[in-house]
Amino acid sequence: MNINELEKIVQIFDSSALSKMELQSGDVTIKLEKGTESAVVAAVPAVKQTMVPAAVPDASAAEVCEEAKGHWVKSPLVGTFYRSNIKDGEPLVKVGDTVRKGDLLCIIEAMKMMNEIRSDRDGVITAINVENETMVEYDEKIICIGEVQ
Repeated sequence: MNINELEKIVQIFDSSALSKMELQSGDVTIKLEKGTESAVVAAVPAVKQTMVPAAVPDASAAEVCEEAKGHWVKSPLVGTFYRSNIKDGEPLVKVGDTVRKGDLLCIIEAMKMMNEIRSDRDGVITAINVENETMVEYDEKIICIGEVQ
């Protein structure tokens, strides 16, 4: 499957009434979901064992940061965490920055695809739990957003 075929699949899915879709082609499985705060497209190698599909973390789930007051934004996939969208560029957000719902917080690269992680609420960045260009796991706490004061 090439990038053009993947883009066409995403376009068809986006214009359909479906909320979830899983497609397997050879050794690649594509899982698509919409109707959540952040959309994630991931292509992963197929595995012969039975697997339970993982859902994107619920952005409305209120989880309090242990070391900082606020809500943790968690990684929706396994990949490499980037604080900037440009190599050696300024970080998209820093501790103390005010963000609005939908603002770009970071990028997670998975299988050569750059996935934008956006804020699910208005607030102030109170903690960044991951170093630039390091691996993150699914559901790992990456950025904490606190209340605007």
